Amino acid sequence: AGGAGAPNAILGSATTYAGGGGGGGVTCRPGTSPPGSGGAGGGGAGGAGQNGGTAGTVNTGGGGGGAGNRYPPGANNIGGAGGSGIVVARAPSSAGVIFTTCSACAPVTSTDGVNQIAEIKTSTNLNILDTGCGVAFDYLVVAGGGGGGVDAGGGGGSGGYRSSFPGGTKLFLQPGPNAITIGAGGAATPNSPGTVGNNGTNSLIGYIH
Repeated sequence: AGGAGAPNAILGSATTYAGGGGGGGVTCRPGTSPPGSGGAGGGGAGGAGQNGGTAGTVNTGGGGGGAGNRYPPGANNIGGAGGSGIVVARAPSSAGVIFTTCSACAPVTSTDGVNQIAEIKTSTNLNILDTGCGVAFDYLVVAGGGGGGVDAGGGGGSGGYRSSFPGGTKLFLQPGPNAITIGAGGAATPNSPGTVGNNGTNSLIGYIH
């Protein structure tokens, strides 16, 4: 099974990110084994027989599942793609910082009426209106997960994970537009025995990636 990811409550309740992908199963060799399940946090399940691995969940950084092993390999016997990453920024509404951004791809919400939270799912700008003298805020940055391997391949590794919440060193950004990059998951791995999974790419906010 894929490794379990890390839970984080920056959104107001615990959400698990960066689960590993499950390995592909073996059905035509001695020592037959079932496919592995995806790890908690968006990891994709491994495939069995001629089935490909499942993709990691979008915006979790979960790794893709490995493809199964059976000859002749089928057209669907591919490693699952990794899940894309995510960036979250959080600051108290009273801190003198106001977040605005793309309402569809990066909604700004408040789950408790006290904190404003920007959940950024696609690369865009995070606009900051700073009415104070420079206010730090909490962040969560998860990179895109890796794609799963083929030919009873291993599951994709999770994306990189960094967070200040709770209790870590906060992030400072300049007022105005700040470019946010959301890392892509590793592409699905083509059907070629021995091919390794593709890496995901980094997510980025300010100097954190």
